Amino acid sequence: MLGYSSEQEKRQYQGKLHKMTVAETDGLPYLLPLAEGYPYMITSNIDVADGLVNGSIGVLRHIERQQSNVDDNSAEAGPSTSTTSPAAREEIVTLWFEFPEETIGTTAKVKCRPHVQSKPNTLSTNWVPVYKKIVNITLTKTIKCKRKQFPCVPACAIAIHKSQGGTFAVIVYKYSSKQPQQLVYVALSRVTSLEGLHIITEKDAPFRFKHGREGNDSQTTRDIRNEYIRLRGHTLRTITDNAVKFCNDSNNAGQTLITNLNSQSLPAHFADIEKDTVIPRSDYLILTETWMRDNCDPISIESFECVTRQNNRSDSETNAAGGVAIYRNLSSTSTAKILNVELSDTTRLIRNTGDVCLAEVTCFTVDTTFKMVLGAVYIHPGASISNISVLLHQALFPYVYNSQYVHPIMEVDTDIPILLCGDFNTNVKNDETFIKFMKEMFNVDCASDVNNSTTLGGTTIDLTFSRHIKLETLPFISYFSYHRPILNRITQIVRN
Repeated sequence: MLGYSSEQEKRQYQGKLHKMTVAETDGLPYLLPLAEGYPYMITSNIDVADGLVNGSIGVLRHIERQQSNVDDNSAEAGPSTSTTSPAAREEIVTLWFEFPEETIGTTAKVKCRPHVQSKPNTLSTNWVPVYKKIVNITLTKTIKCKRKQFPCVPACAIAIHKSQGGTFAVIVYKYSSKQPQQLVYVALSRVTSLEGLHIITEKDAPFRFKHGREGNDSQTTRDIRNEYIRLRGHTLRTITDNAVKFCNDSNNAGQTLITNLNSQSLPAHFADIEKDTVIPRSDYLILTETWMRDNCDPISIESFECVTRQNNRSDSETNAAGGVAIYRNLSSTSTAKILNVELSDTTRLIRNTGDVCLAEVTCFTVDTTFKMVLGAVYIHPGASISNISVLLHQALFPYVYNSQYVHPIMEVDTDIPILLCGDFNTNVKNDETFIKFMKEMFNVDCASDVNNSTTLGGTTIDLTFSRHIKLETLPFISYFSYHRPILNRITQIVRN
């Protein structure tokens, strides 16, 4: 302590200092009782990024001490001469805590790992070290002091307000009928199970839970209940709700449902596809940017089978960017078989243009049975129109007649319906030149709404093209991809 004018003033402000709350001393208590095996609460933001923040509760597992020389001038030092060493005492240097959330103190555990490994019988790698902290405390304009202490307090009992945001396996809650409804909710919702909830009352009075009972509602309780009733009558339909309804309507009508999705690496996101609310409802998945090499087994997606796939950069040692695949839902009533796509000039032109794979799909409905060519297309950014034309004509020449690429005597099936989905990496939102090119060269119509962006960047590059097929499309939201998945349901086959 510095700045006092007399010993009396020093004692006066020492007394004031000792009565100050933890909040007034930057989280450092005056007295800190320590007992291993009991919970303690961190009272200062030690490392926010590491989760060691004010309010974190952990169990004290070990109190680490070390020998510390006492200052010669202190009363505890005893006599000292030039031939004697200063007296020594044990000082608490580290408190080791175990937190219920493994993510708390991850960085701190890594930093102290060598020290922990040097004491394998004493310390554990699951424990987090907490060290003393020094803060400056201003008592008056002239009197200031410095406190060195561990930033924690016992947490065997905490206020309900302080427990907000916490989760506990076992709690003992002191209930009172005078507590506000909001406070009761916070207290009861901290525990993870009914078995871990224990309720006591003031002075062991008979327990009777009064909150929410008819005739005992507070105005706040009635307002909350009325608000819930009002909200139930004004349901806000989300994008996901609309997508689920789209899928259900398709299923009820017996329509084939196809999802077009740029997966941005299927090995990284196959689990996200499996757990998605909407995507697994589809009959077929058209996946682009799969990053699957042709010389490796296809990535497994639960409840789906890989019909066909293609990646023209599979032989690249460093860059397998791109790739397409078609997956069929095992519960779909339709059938699918691979259509081999023979691409020439792969190393020079095709590799830098994109990927195409095709499947022949047979759909069975109440009214009819039809076959169609289902294609997955990925075009690399910057590919020229002429190269795209070569790539698609090599893939589609048995179904699209063009004198430039198909010999007049070759038989071409121009009647079979075609559905091409994928990432064409050409923004058609404000320029329909590419759409006109696809119509003129391949006689396919764009079924996508060009005004609906398909990426977070506001571009429309994920498209659906069809021939002899009428479609309804619906973009929705995916949390794991930069691209928006697009639902496509076949509503009608147009016969010539």
